[in-house]
Amino acid sequence: MENFGLEDLNIENKVIEIYESKMKNVGVLFLALLLVVASIYLGIYRNKIDIFTPLISIIFSVVGTVVFIVAIVYSVKNLFKREPVLIFNKDGYYNKYQSYSEKYPFICWKDVKDISMGEVASTKLICIEIENEEEYVESMDKNVRFGAKTNIKMGFPAITLSAKTLKGVQIDDLFGIFAVFYGNYNGNLEIIDEEE
Repeated sequence: MENFGLEDLNIENKVIEIYESKMKNVGVLFLALLLVVASIYLGIYRNKIDIFTPLISIIFSVVGTVVFIVAIVYSVKNLFKREPVLIFNKDGYYNKYQSYSEKYPFICWKDVKDISMGEVASTKLICIEIENEEEYVESMDKNVRFGAKTNIKMGFPAITLSAKTLKGVQIDDLFGIFAVFYGNYNGNLEIIDEEE
């Protein structure tokens, strides 16, 4: 799905599949590798770096190394993903991308309460409020659940999606896809764009 155009979107009996971009994941992998090296460097040369105390340097080094190694594992895993990570149809959407539950990967449009656009540190996000959000969060994998609970603490719904590693789809395109399917199959045409 290269250069997806919403003007051509006719969703009548339509299924849209969106995949991860291999090149974008290689970029994330490269960045994570650099940050692991920087974290280890901070730990080794903590006495020569005057920005932090040695204890703070060790804490940043350990936490940074662990976080960025997780990012490396995630990126390598995504490089070999061949199935779509988002699938849209008239009944709902299948989410294997971000903020998802292995137990309930399919979310019906009738269970979606709101779709809006949000922003964190200049990164645009699609925010999806669903019925029974607490039950959905509890069905998530432990690591994904931690992220979802962090979203909630920051004032966002549990499900937030970016388009940073999606193939051929920008965030505004993805929001448009959600809006068209949700508006047509939920019966609720009130889509909130927080940037307006």
